[in-house]
Amino acid sequence: MKLVVDRITYKTVSQAELGLTNSHQTHIGLSENFIDKWKIPQKIPTSLQIFYSRNNSTKIDTILFNDPIIDPERGARSPKFRSGYEHELPSLRDTIVYYYKLNMRGEKTPLLILFNIKNSNNLNAYLISSNHIFYDFFMNNLSEKLVIRNKNKEINSKLILPKEDDFEIIFNKLRKTKSDLIFSENDETFDKGDLKNREDKIQNKNYRKKQNEFRIKVLSAYKFKCCISGCDLPEAIEANHIDPYVNSGDKGNDIKNGIPLRADLHRLWHSGKLGIDDNYNIILDAEALNSESYRVFHGKKINVPVNDAFKPNKKHLMDHCNLKHLI
Repeated sequence: MKLVVDRITYKTVSQAELGLTNSHQTHIGLSENFIDKWKIPQKIPTSLQIFYSRNNSTKIDTILFNDPIIDPERGARSPKFRSGYEHELPSLRDTIVYYYKLNMRGEKTPLLILFNIKNSNNLNAYLISSNHIFYDFFMNNLSEKLVIRNKNKEINSKLILPKEDDFEIIFNKLRKTKSDLIFSENDETFDKGDLKNREDKIQNKNYRKKQNEFRIKVLSAYKFKCCISGCDLPEAIEANHIDPYVNSGDKGNDIKNGIPLRADLHRLWHSGKLGIDDNYNIILDAEALNSESYRVFHGKKINVPVNDAFKPNKKHLMDHCNLKHLI
């Protein structure tokens, strides 16, 4: 069935929207009327495809939390989509920031294109790295419509009511990329094999998908930093399940059951050399205390989210400490 685009909006995501400035902004702006009833808070399922490096792509399901900016006198004046954690899927805004920090750090701000499909309750979103082979293609094709907002040449959000040509050039070009690009492990294709092999692959893919969603939510809640060391390089940080996943299954992917740990600290946690008590103080065993590199953390408090709803589950923390004989 042919998908028909109702509206398109596109922009370059600003440095402030990516959390790269001191503004502490936690939303990304949209064009007015891109979604119906934009003046009302909404949660919209959004499929996000990320194009990064030169010819790589991955995709993830997210939720767009529409939360318009309200003027006390004029009412809703501008739509925006914000960070959010009240859903099992990560928010679109946090996912964009996560993949920028993971795959596009130091590049120009990426191009974001959102497609509102007719007769659909979902959105399609595409985040395109400035280094990707598609970036110049779309920037050049849209060049006459661009409005530069500042010295960084970031583009204000633009709304299009597309003609057939817009649909063919933009949307189909992005949808027909599997033969041209190297897809990450999130790709939904499978090798040929027997049914059991396919079932295993499907289960493994679903597991990886949920773990990736968990990782994005946990890192976002802690501002993409290790809660102990303050390390801010996403490649070096892992989302740790306080109550192990083997015990709790998918229920353990609740944000309160996660803390971001630098990879070496994550290994210490699992080996029983590191724990955190119910006052959020770091505990090291005797062997780790003998290490000059790690003893500096002993007794210090971890950095926790401001929002109590995201703070680590204290019972699970103490269960770990008791299990590993740290207290």
